[in-house]
Amino acid sequence: MIKSLIFLLFPLLLSALSLEQNYQFSTHSVNATALFPELQKDFLLFEVPENRHTYRLSEKKLRAIFAKNGVILEKSHSRFINFEEVSTLDISALDIYLRAYYKKHYPSIKFHKSVIRPRSFTTVLPKEYEIGISKNSYRKSKGVFYIYEDRKARIYFDYTIDADMLVYKTAKKLGRYERLEMISVRYDRVSVDTLKRQPLASITYKRTKRPFPKDKILYENDVEALPLVKKGSNVLVSIKSAGVLIQFNAIATKDGGLFDIIAIKKIDGTRVNAKVTGYNQMELE
Repeated sequence: MIKSLIFLLFPLLLSALSLEQNYQFSTHSVNATALFPELQKDFLLFEVPENRHTYRLSEKKLRAIFAKNGVILEKSHSRFINFEEVSTLDISALDIYLRAYYKKHYPSIKFHKSVIRPRSFTTVLPKEYEIGISKNSYRKSKGVFYIYEDRKARIYFDYTIDADMLVYKTAKKLGRYERLEMISVRYDRVSVDTLKRQPLASITYKRTKRPFPKDKILYENDVEALPLVKKGSNVLVSIKSAGVLIQFNAIATKDGGLFDIIAIKKIDGTRVNAKVTGYNQMELE
């Protein structure tokens, strides 16, 4: 009875195995345990020609090889199974570059894993090379970059990163022109692919441009500088000349945030541009 149960369970366990679309090989003789290490019986699947670094086999044919050796696999969703030789290429310098590239755009990014693979089989990088990457690649967790020497062909690499970063989310419903404070937002970690635009880096002297629901990620173009000077308000204007500080009153002609340059109207009616330096305070340069 026990023998019968073992006989029944064994093919059920094997039938749970299915082929993935991509595999790597380190030797040109590819065995079954290279695909499924849990197999107790090992056998040769195929030989990759010595001059080949990639190999492709139909899923149906590969399942037939397993079946011939007593291993029944579930049908895969891929028509073809791809094999790529493991490269001994040292990509540590490229990995450092890639992480620095994302760090430049997302200072709070935290990497969990990064994978870089050359599109063509490569064993060594040039001694000196330049790196090229698309302008907005940092908005996705997958992408392509390339390296090149002067007047030589480019070497392309596919990459994937697993990373997340700190962003500001609304802690409650926010109205239009509402000032951003720590009680109105909260920190949260999200993946790169979650982001649609450049996330908000700072809430200092910022206000919303429109209403927002709770738990909404805030982006740079969702906010604007908080007006420290409002149109029609009386402002104190300072000007430094030869170590002497001169101050006078004027009228602001429009709203202005910190360091904005706006026109002011002096008592004599003339208009000049000045920089906002604080609440109802401005400075002539």
